[in-house]
Amino acid sequence: MSFPVVRPRRLRRTALIRDMVRETRLHRDQLIYPLFIVPGTGIKNEIKGFEGVYHHSVDRMVDTCRHAADELGLPCFAYGPERTLPDVRRGAFSDLAPTTGPAAPHPTAGAVAVGARPLLVAYNVWLAEPDLAAAKRIAVEVRSPSVRALGLQVGEHVQVSMNLIDPAVTGPGAATDAVAAHAEVARTELVGLVPRWVLDLEPVERWGELDLDEDRTIEARVRRWRPRPTT
Repeated sequence: MSFPVVRPRRLRRTALIRDMVRETRLHRDQLIYPLFIVPGTGIKNEIKGFEGVYHHSVDRMVDTCRHAADELGLPCFAYGPERTLPDVRRGAFSDLAPTTGPAAPHPTAGAVAVGARPLLVAYNVWLAEPDLAAAKRIAVEVRSPSVRALGLQVGEHVQVSMNLIDPAVTGPGAATDAVAAHAEVARTELVGLVPRWVLDLEPVERWGELDLDEDRTIEARVRRWRPRPTT
């Protein structure tokens, strides 16, 4: 005789109980809408292996905003030369209306911001003393049109986390010196890669101190992974 003779349904009797014992739940609020931007104009190429996901050129981003609004019910804010992403964050739904979509945030998914910006350098300066209040004060002091900064705590340490949005004006060296003028610096951290010209603006003898290296440039990584010609 197989078991069970009678299938127990007490765990499926009500919607509340079913929700409590369900092993896997999937809702659109848990999903991320992927956007992949490539150089050029008029580009919309489906990515192999990702059905329905595309490489877009920047000029198609307004169309992407419309898709987010029409298909997903999400308000979408476009940003770029006329207004920055921080401008959108500060003014969304008050001073700034969405570019497309509903006038109010989605109840669970919020809103979408789509835009383009020039190259930036993500850069962290870690303080010797784990004083979060000091890190936040320093972040305010070092902010400028070319630097965005926050004071953050990561584990037992604190950092001044910066986006160098115009590294030709304020590069890693100048950013580190600005922080060091207010507190002792433990170390620096380059997040990701930089173009070679960013390295060329810094004295070679400071590269180690600033967490810079030839291998951390975009050009070096491209050379490494570029397919070798076959003979």
